[in-house]
Amino acid sequence: MNERYREISDRALASINGQRGVFGLGSADITLARLYAYAYRSQTVGAFHAARTALEPFVETSGVLHAQRRLRDLQGLAMLTIPGGPRAAIPTLAWYHAWSDEVTNALSRSNIPPKAAAVRDRFKDVIDTIRGSNGLVPRRDDELPEQASYKVPGIEVVIVPLVYGDHISWNTAYVTAGSDGATTHRHACQVEIHLGYGGVHGRTLLDGHATTVREPYAMPIPPMRDHGFDNLSGHSHFVPFVFGSKALDGWGVFFDVEPRPSPTSDWPETPIDDAAMNGSLLLEPALTAVRTSAVGARHVLIDANRTKRPETGGLELAAYRLGHSETHLEYDDFRILSVHEGRVQLTLAGFDTDLRPGDHIGIPAGMPAALRAREYDGLVMEASLRTD
Repeated sequence: MNERYREISDRALASINGQRGVFGLGSADITLARLYAYAYRSQTVGAFHAARTALEPFVETSGVLHAQRRLRDLQGLAMLTIPGGPRAAIPTLAWYHAWSDEVTNALSRSNIPPKAAAVRDRFKDVIDTIRGSNGLVPRRDDELPEQASYKVPGIEVVIVPLVYGDHISWNTAYVTAGSDGATTHRHACQVEIHLGYGGVHGRTLLDGHATTVREPYAMPIPPMRDHGFDNLSGHSHFVPFVFGSKALDGWGVFFDVEPRPSPTSDWPETPIDDAAMNGSLLLEPALTAVRTSAVGARHVLIDANRTKRPETGGLELAAYRLGHSETHLEYDDFRILSVHEGRVQLTLAGFDTDLRPGDHIGIPAGMPAALRAREYDGLVMEASLRTD
């Protein structure tokens, strides 16, 4: 366990166990508490929901029932805003810490079946990774953890939440070689951006129109628009996507899904930049302009107005070119960074962490950060939910 994590969590636990105060926490403690709380929050659908689901066959065991109740409580914490002050530690981080321990302890009783104990061990591995970190826990978009994912009913894809911020998440979907892709579906109260990456070959679908894509693309999807993906590649691959909604708190963004399966072979082939595709674009041509721009300049790739609705807000996708000099960032809302090219050093909360292509990390509101390329120039994409 990281020593700074131990200090802050011990102080937070002591407070909720008796002192009932938020005194004695400096600004550095609060910053770290926020980072750790967001790291836990990113496991809302992964470790918390996945573990609770995996324990269903063993509900007749009392320890399993106790663990499931606490896992449900841990999921529910995503409904609460992570505070910017001392309450990031007390009670937010304290609850995450104490309830995660309760899950592990409940699943360590003598009568726990071996398969439930295996669920516990996988859960504990995720929690130990957070507690052993300095608060910065990058997540990759090309891995399918054994117990940190969610199969979407009726859509036939498995999703892995990577970063889970305030009303916004960056995720990856796993499309198997044997599947037809992602069944057409819609969302009532959330907006989305699909991101096809290298190796993609299929038809991206939007409201009765289709574009065949063989290279990376980005497609903005407003609420109540049927969309999906026909996999023509013949191999399994990951398809990243961004979710967002100011109308949905916590893990609600993952369950606002209405499957609407329909034949798509007769959906007319449509140029990706056609109005019917809502301003979708091929990523490589768009990023070429970023690669030749000034270091640190922010380029909007998908404007929030493509998806914005009064009740949901809109997702904005931007990109930065990074050089050896630092690019300084400070946001007034939660942002998610995705490293697209190059090795990148992130400095946040006084700590440095190295990121590589495929890594994702969240930057909480009001927390200064700095990025620089480690060797050659870097390219980073940034997602935000715009509500103004």
